[in-house]
Amino acid sequence: MPDADDVSDALTSLRESGDIPWNDIVDETRFINNYAGYLNLAEGLLEKLRYIVELDYWGGKYPLILTESRSLAGTLRPLCNEYRVLLASTNGQCTGFFHTRVKPYLDRKLHRKVIGTVLYLGDHDKAGNDIEAHSQATVDNAGYALSWERLAVTEAQIVQYGLTPIDKIDTRYKPHRKYKATECEALSQKLIFDIVREALEELLPEPLPSVLAREKKQRELLEAAIQAALRNPLVARYFGTE
Repeated sequence: MPDADDVSDALTSLRESGDIPWNDIVDETRFINNYAGYLNLAEGLLEKLRYIVELDYWGGKYPLILTESRSLAGTLRPLCNEYRVLLASTNGQCTGFFHTRVKPYLDRKLHRKVIGTVLYLGDHDKAGNDIEAHSQATVDNAGYALSWERLAVTEAQIVQYGLTPIDKIDTRYKPHRKYKATECEALSQKLIFDIVREALEELLPEPLPSVLAREKKQRELLEAAIQAALRNPLVARYFGTE
């Protein structure tokens, strides 16, 4: 069995050869914080316009992708970014995280009189089922009428893909108890991507190409308006762009 160094060397070689794009592998342990500013706000606005100004695909009714594990959430981050949805990981039973981080987004939905959908991905075992039940109960007890759908792992998927459960230890009990578990990792990353993508496509109120075309037009008009304003000598002098 290869060790961690062998796997790291192999992945680096595949990325350097171009067989795997660099951004397809997410390193959750390393990051860069960019706190640098711009010479003037106009320069910063034009630079960021293509990245921070995006239309809502969902008309306010955006789904929440909720995963049991942090690693699965990291895997799904590019897909959730593509579809502009909420993504969160419970990483176990975490009522505090719900109230401090998730609840503000749900409150925003209710303020806009929109009801959203939770798409859940977790292990098929006693602990995983307990975590899902606790998460759903936390949402329900807070008074939110959100639809809830488990995307993975389901009984049907276990049968369809011939998934083999593994033995796990439940440390919540003393003495510890053994049980059978079918983890999300039993499904390939591509299959999980396909499952989530299909679910999101079914929920979309409007095809993505039409939204992106409208977004592109609005962004071009906004950029042209800013550029026109900067050609005014008084505005240019104020922003230091003359």
